[in-house]
Amino acid sequence: PGSYGHSSLEGYIRYRRGDFEEALAKILPLLDTDLNLREQAMLNSIVGDSYAQLGLKDKATFHLAQAAIADIKSSAKENLAIIRLAELQFTEGNVQMASIFIQKANEDAAFYGAQQRKLRVGAILPLIEEQIIKQVEEQRERLSRQNLLLSLLLLFVVVLAVIIYSQVRRLKRARREISKAHEKLQVKNHQITKVNEEVKLKNFQLNKVNYELMEANKIKEEYIGFFFTQDADIFEKFKDFKDNIQKNLKKDNLEGVKYLVDTCDLKREKEKLLQNFDEAFINLFPDFIKEFNSLLKEGEQILPKKGQILNKELRIFALIRLGITHNEIIAQILGYSVNSIYAYKTKIRKKSLLDKQDFDQKLLENTLLKL
Repeated sequence: PGSYGHSSLEGYIRYRRGDFEEALAKILPLLDTDLNLREQAMLNSIVGDSYAQLGLKDKATFHLAQAAIADIKSSAKENLAIIRLAELQFTEGNVQMASIFIQKANEDAAFYGAQQRKLRVGAILPLIEEQIIKQVEEQRERLSRQNLLLSLLLLFVVVLAVIIYSQVRRLKRARREISKAHEKLQVKNHQITKVNEEVKLKNFQLNKVNYELMEANKIKEEYIGFFFTQDADIFEKFKDFKDNIQKNLKKDNLEGVKYLVDTCDLKREKEKLLQNFDEAFINLFPDFIKEFNSLLKEGEQILPKKGQILNKELRIFALIRLGITHNEIIAQILGYSVNSIYAYKTKIRKKSLLDKQDFDQKLLENTLLKL
């Protein structure tokens, strides 16, 4: 009693009986003693499987890994820990690691000639390979869908460009026609005073329309250029991403594919896109923040933090200034919920010097475009 052999045998007997907690109580203290590699492997294997039976998978993984390491260091080919570790990783969904472990276990079983180990490996190996094949097929399907989506996006851009070009030509024709009508009214100005007053009124309205058209054209030109620049950048990144994926798939380098997927930071790309949007907007409306805050009560001004061009509140009303008034569209652009957009707009309007219903219109009139 009290010796290593006595304590380890007692723990093993309790483990075989299914008394896992009692087995752990006997064997865990032995792990802190001076053990050789074979003893480390045996005790860690018992502890790891006991933890697994108790549902403590993190501790089970640690001790089974320690047992497998000790087996490898001691060149033990008849082992169970690495097979149990592969099974545990597979149930946790870590198919890649499970595949590596089960392949090593299969090689050891073949080398040693252990039929029982071969049967146990054969029971899980096809499941792991099936899961790996399934993941590869899912990745291929996802790439196909992404290619289709990109094609549709490019088609949409082309159609949008054609529509905008057509609208610009119509606006130019309308402007020429308005100019001709204005000249005719000036000729008749000498004959009819009443008509002259009407012409002045028309002229004022036309000037307002022309300014609005110039403003709309300026905004369209700026943001069409911004859209195509961002789209080209996204296309190049996606093309490089796709090419690298295909190269790794041809080489059956699933680790390379996983690395590419893990390093694809969509959140950072979204933040970069919003940063570029802010720069383009401030280039059009350089005094927007000051003009926006002039509509708010004293002490309620909204100012971006250091390093920011616009914050989320300013960005929402920047989109409204560009003519985007629907909460659903604003939420989709900024990546917020519709309720969040409504809450931000309501909060800002409560801070305003104006009535809530007049705030948006006054914002359009108060913020001047840099022509």
